[in-house]
Amino acid sequence: MNINPGRATAKCRRAQAQIKQEDNSNKTWQGFLFLILLVAIVGVAYLFGTQKINDTDKAIRSTENEISRLYKEIANLRNQEANLKGSSHIREQIARFNLDLQNYKHGQVVKMRILSNQEAAAISAAYERKVRAAMNYNSR
Repeated sequence: MNINPGRATAKCRRAQAQIKQEDNSNKTWQGFLFLILLVAIVGVAYLFGTQKINDTDKAIRSTENEISRLYKEIANLRNQEANLKGSSHIREQIARFNLDLQNYKHGQVVKMRILSNQEAAAISAAYERKVRAAMNYNSR
């Protein structure tokens, strides 16, 4: 039995105040730890993202260098093709393999000219008329 009820209430109040103060202190520490954890997570995410960006940049540069090298190789191969198709190289190979080829005769060469659209249409129409006439003649 408590003889002095006011004193017990005061003790209770002080204990409750102390608990509230400790609770506020714990909340402050929890907030601080949460902030530190959040900063750490953001830092790790930043480093991870930066690393991925650097890796992608290296891959892009490597691919660009490969493309440039391939374009140079294509240009060199085209030059080599032009040299191999050249008349001087062909003559050297004829002499090297002793092929004994002769020059062409004038009658062996046929020159063709490219027709205009109108000329081609006229020739096509004339050919179609001949085919139709032949079909009509054969159907009799």
